[in-house]
Amino acid sequence: MKLIYIDTETTGTDPEKHALVQIAGIIEIDGVLKEEFNFCARPNDDDQISIGAIEATGMDLLKVIHYQDQSDMLVQIVKTFDTYIQKYKKNKTVGDRFIPVGYNVEFDMGFLKALFRKYHHKYFYAYISPQTVDVYHMAKYLAAFGLIKPKSFTLGDVCASMGIEFNPHDALEDIQATRKLAYEFNRCFMSMTLQPAQGELFGNEDQSVMDKDLGLGELVKVVAGPHQGSYGAYVEGDMERDPRRYGIQDKDSKEVKWCIRDELMRGSAEECL
Repeated sequence: MKLIYIDTETTGTDPEKHALVQIAGIIEIDGVLKEEFNFCARPNDDDQISIGAIEATGMDLLKVIHYQDQSDMLVQIVKTFDTYIQKYKKNKTVGDRFIPVGYNVEFDMGFLKALFRKYHHKYFYAYISPQTVDVYHMAKYLAAFGLIKPKSFTLGDVCASMGIEFNPHDALEDIQATRKLAYEFNRCFMSMTLQPAQGELFGNEDQSVMDKDLGLGELVKVVAGPHQGSYGAYVEGDMERDPRRYGIQDKDSKEVKWCIRDELMRGSAEECL
């Protein structure tokens, strides 16, 4: 399985208006770290710059304006991706593209997709799977079961709760910390079994919802399966064979339980109750 941990620094929150000025990543294949990359680019003349974003990241604009052009950064990104991905291969399977992993990773993917569109590069999805693994959602899920207790759900606070130290708001340091966090969470998931106190969420009929040992690659299949954001939705077709493993006992309760699973990953389980 090919994982790409991605983090970005930008001049704002809108990929269509603001610029991607730093993208850093870690490429991991079958559990082996293959490469780290860190590319920077200056905003184009028509890109907007949010003062709030500059203050939040501590970005030095006098330094940023001397970075390379956005198109040159895209060339670097594509060259890196080409090392590991056969973009012209047809009928791709899960292992033929990178599965993106990050903290609020859809934000980073939005800016990366916008960069590809800006320069009319049509092979974004030849490199990148539409499935994603969001470590932020994993944090929300573990917190819902009381397994972690961060002060807030910023990357810095969640990492601090797990004893991970780093300098936030640099894309490379952020993604290195995110990868460490993903592995710490993996250990939490591997040891996780539902206790009676959690029965109110999943029903008391079967408390062994998550008693399987999962490697990070298998965890990716769970969190980034066809039902994105839904833990327990996809374990090698296991749900269809044995729905009791997932706390589904009767038709009447199925929709509520699926909603809770989905929303726990998004941090808003109360909307289901």
